[in-house]
Amino acid sequence: EVHLHVHNTLKADQWLVGILNFKRVMSDNDSTLYISNTHRADTRCIVTMDPSKPELQGTGSVHHIAWRVKDDEELMTMHAKINALNLSNSSIVDRYYFKSLYVRDYNRLLFEFATDEPGYTIDETLDELGKQLSLAPVLEPYRKTIEKNIKPLNTTNES
Repeated sequence: EVHLHVHNTLKADQWLVGILNFKRVMSDNDSTLYISNTHRADTRCIVTMDPSKPELQGTGSVHHIAWRVKDDEELMTMHAKINALNLSNSSIVDRYYFKSLYVRDYNRLLFEFATDEPGYTIDETLDELGKQLSLAPVLEPYRKTIEKNIKPLNTTNES
């Protein structure tokens, strides 16, 4: 479930219904519930009018909302749709483990559309996932710096 607090609910409705194929289900005085099953799961989105000042990026704020797309073809279709609307976007970005498209909606919220494939088992088996730090090839030159600045996770089933 995603909660969007926006300055303009009409623009949020145009984005969710017109572009992302959500269905408007119900509204009260200041919130509207939207539901979609086009993003590989039943997704609920609650939009609330919030005329306060724009949120500033920082600790505790959400950077972007990511939506799953089936494959490269679906991602390219979304890219064409976004371009046809002249919305600023990142173009398709190859993240090695998946491909993404970033776009700001009519309320300037950042959305990501990302493929499942090729997936995190592209460079290690499912049994090996999480046992060591895997990096996309573009990040390998920075491995020592990355390793120095991250806290290891407990990947065992023990507390």
